[in-house]
Amino acid sequence: MYLDTVNFQFHGFHPSDFTRNYLTSLLEEMQEESPYGATLRGNFTRHGKEFKATVEIHSKAGHFFARANGHRVREVGQRMLEQIRRQLAKWRTIRETA
Repeated sequence: MYLDTVNFQFHGFHPSDFTRNYLTSLLEEMQEESPYGATLRGNFTRHGKEFKATVEIHSKAGHFFARANGHRVREVGQRMLEQIRRQLAKWRTIRETA
């Protein structure tokens, strides 16, 4: 992971090492699938028993955004990853036909 191009913050909770490693891994996957030179920013917030998260990817090729919420970090992370992958797949299709 390129630390200067990936930034994530936690609000309302301090993640365990396991949770931090899981989310870091998830963001690394997104970074690897993103357009070259992209920057990625993630925010993870806990409100009571619910987690909310957003991820933004900025690149010359476009802007990609995902938002998810749920009661488990893994559930929220997978929803965001699926959203980002759908957007990146659409971008690749458009790029290949251009």
